[in-house]
Amino acid sequence: MDKGNFDGKLFTLLLLRSYKKVLIAILLGALIIGVPYTLSKTLIGNFTYRSEITVHVDYGEDSAGNMYDYINFYTWGQWITSDDFVASIIEEYGLQTSVSEEDLKKSLGATVPADQRVVVFTVTTDNRGKTDLIAAAVADSIVDLVTSINEVESATLLSRSETVKYFVYKNIPQAFVFGAIFGLFVSVFALWVTFLLDDSVYIPELFEKETGLKVSDETSECEVVVDRKLPDLSDIKDGLTLSVKCGAHNGKAVGYVIHECEKRGITIKNAKLLDVDGKLVAAYYRGSKFPNPFMNGQDD
Repeated sequence: MDKGNFDGKLFTLLLLRSYKKVLIAILLGALIIGVPYTLSKTLIGNFTYRSEITVHVDYGEDSAGNMYDYINFYTWGQWITSDDFVASIIEEYGLQTSVSEEDLKKSLGATVPADQRVVVFTVTTDNRGKTDLIAAAVADSIVDLVTSINEVESATLLSRSETVKYFVYKNIPQAFVFGAIFGLFVSVFALWVTFLLDDSVYIPELFEKETGLKVSDETSECEVVVDRKLPDLSDIKDGLTLSVKCGAHNGKAVGYVIHECEKRGITIKNAKLLDVDGKLVAAYYRGSKFPNPFMNGQDD
């Protein structure tokens, strides 16, 4: 039986009917890719190590006797990652062998909590020992360096926290999303391949085009039923009716019957389709401005 050209509309309808399989594939894809990725990051170690140095700052007055405005977190962040600050830390504490200037800049940060006179300087690296080393150097020199700023009158080191290990969630949500998309692609591709290999009968009109047989409800004296297996053709007679069950992968069997009848010179009078899916046929022709002759007598 000649399947003819790919019917995108029929494929779409069958794909929508298989939405549960697609959803399961999406879920499995997300789990199969997302879970191992998450475990690899948590077990192998996608972590950062951070220490915080908290400083209380008293701002001075300008030449007119006005109190300086507080320095915001952005300016503090620019200051602590400046070339002068980084160079002074590296030179004074001999960090050249442990960290480069660029890595040191990346590790440093600053925030200003609700109290504008309190600044929290942070040191974050991917190694506990490196974080401890840099944090110790910063804590030891931060008061002197802060008070060298013109707007600052005095500074007091309030605390230096213990180095804390933090899990990095970067890319884990993306892994689950990628897995879901991959599952969607695989399921649609698998259903597409299945559709190409599917020789079931779904739409009467397409069956007529593929076989050249006329579909009707008439039954002749000789009837051959095709239902998932090759029929016995030992007693076939001329003018037979070929009854085909829909949606049962009967295309090869139908092709076999047609071929055998051609060899024996037997005419197939008509084809009768069994178990036509009325809802599928109605959806296939939905929006058409002409009546569907194949739906006569079929259940919706």
